[in-house]
Amino acid sequence: MEVINQKEGSLVWVQASAPASTAWNTASAPASGVLGFVESFSLSSARTVATQMDRGLPKHHKEASREAPELQVTYRWTGYGIGIVSADGATMQMANLEFRGAQAHLGTTPTGRYFQFYGAALVSRNWSEGAEFDQVQETWRLLGYSGENATGFMGNHTV
Repeated sequence: MEVINQKEGSLVWVQASAPASTAWNTASAPASGVLGFVESFSLSSARTVATQMDRGLPKHHKEASREAPELQVTYRWTGYGIGIVSADGATMQMANLEFRGAQAHLGTTPTGRYFQFYGAALVSRNWSEGAEFDQVQETWRLLGYSGENATGFMGNHTV
């Protein structure tokens, strides 16, 4: 199992288009926006690897199966609502998400570390209202992801 932990950044969403894919597919002029400012996120993925033997000695590995990655994120909500709808051919609502982690210690180039999450289906959402900000905790099940990258699809959103 691979686990990635990151914090201090922003989370942006864009409506995904059908058919479901492990790529960044969106409709023409899709709905999108900044969901919030990330306090923490954790990305988990797992796969089953089978070792192939040759005369009793390990020869190579094969990927036997792969679990759907899950993203757990906690962020300070911006007040922007997320209205994900099913696209034609999709069996449930999905979004593409992008996390941009702040890299202030590196100066201006690159401006952040980007992760893209494809075909994200919302599994759970917890809201809590605080005196200074509202906090949201979400779990998303993904079809795939890429990252860490030096650039993002959603532009240089403010962190």
